[in-house]
Amino acid sequence: MYLNLLETGFTMKEYIQFISNQTECYLFIAGLVMMTISIYFPTRQ
Repeated sequence: MYLNLLETGFTMKEYIQFISNQTECYLFIAGLVMMTISIYFPTRQ
């Protein structure tokens, strides 16, 4: 995790900007969207 960046003097705004530029952030959001879709719109077989 990137939690030590707050200890090195980053402000919360800089921390959020750094995290939003990481690929893991986009993968996390994509995963949440896929889980939400699969829960609320399941396929019927």
